Amino acid sequence: MSKLKFYFFTLIGIFIPQVLMAHPHIWVYTNVMPVIENGFIKSFKIHWNFDEVYSATFIQEADTNFDGKIEESEVQHTIKTVFEDDPQSLYPFMYMHLNGQSQKFALFNPKIWLSDDETLNYSFEIQFKEPVPVVGQHDFGFFDAEFYVSFEQSYEMKLPKDTKCTYELKENLNISIYDGLVNPETYKMNCES
Repeated sequence: MSKLKFYFFTLIGIFIPQVLMAHPHIWVYTNVMPVIENGFIKSFKIHWNFDEVYSATFIQEADTNFDGKIEESEVQHTIKTVFEDDPQSLYPFMYMHLNGQSQKFALFNPKIWLSDDETLNYSFEIQFKEPVPVVGQHDFGFFDAEFYVSFEQSYEMKLPKDTKCTYELKENLNISIYDGLVNPETYKMNCES
């Protein structure tokens, strides 16, 4: 390598922030369904499907008896570890801003399984401390401020038939992550009476 190339790459390494060289390591394909009852948003049903590489890592770590399969006891151990012992570790990924206010919530009904393609799936329900009136504007979604996890949210959301709600998934310009380089996508749901 010539001295000129050496100095050029050295300067690039010094002056370009390390964050620019990073990228997501885990991809999560996400589906959301609001649960609306009597004019209130009670909860959201969530489904996360993890990428193949993370799923393979999960299988290696969860398979505590090393038989190459994930058995019900190992699934239950993971549910207890993730959803019961330390559910707060999932909260930073969840953006719930309904009718202009951040909402308090808890996680319920967790299930974990492997698809036929051996990818990891989580399903759970985000239940609000107080039901939120459905009429209004609601912003919600999933993102990782460190951009270690990339949430690929579905552009299709199943809404109850009796609601007058519209939605779109788009970049939220009010949120900036990854040192200002990314505006994550969130759902904007508008509901009328």
